[in-house]
Order: sequence, then structure tokens, then C-alpha cells
Amino acid sequence: MYSLISLITLHESAKHNYDSIMLHPDSQCGCFCCLKKFKASEVKEFTHDYVNTEVGKRLVGHTAICPMCEIDSVLCSIDVPDLSYDMFKQMQDYWFNA
Repeated sequence: MYSLISLITLHESAKHNYDSIMLHPDSQCGCFCCLKKFKASEVKEFTHDYVNTEVGKRLVGHTAICPMCEIDSVLCSIDVPDLSYDMFKQMQDYWFNA
């Protein structure tokens, strides 16, 4: 069982993951919303993530959209080597079923 701190840290790995996915198309990915696994090369869409600054919005990264359920809950094995079902299920329960 993962601690709350671990779940939050894992969740952070799902943000701004464009480079991990695009530079490693053969890596394994999975979605903690729909619990599906797929190759990084199957990811075709990314969000554009901005922060507000004093002078306007600034792009800070791109986050993968799951090709199965279209939710931005994708983890890549480059960032999280252990993409186990138990980890995905616990993340799904915390972030989507709470």
C-alpha cells in the first residue's frame, strides 16, 4: 500500500511528461484513471500547461492525454519504473473514486 505522500509524488510524475513520452516511444505507459497500459508511441495528445505571471500566462509544459479515456492521468515507465496494477488502482481510488 502506498502512502499519501507517495501517491502525491506519483501524481506529480503525470504532469509535464511530454519529453519522457516523446523521447522514449517504446517505453511503457499506463493511465491511473482507466487502468489501461499502452506504449508511449500511442499517446498523440498533450495538454498545454500554463501558469499566470505578472506579465501574463507562461507555458510550463505539456501533459499526456490517455489515448484510451482522454484523461491526463498518464504515467511513463521512464519516470515511474514500477507501473503495477496495484499502484494504478490505489491512485485511481484516491484521485477519482474518493
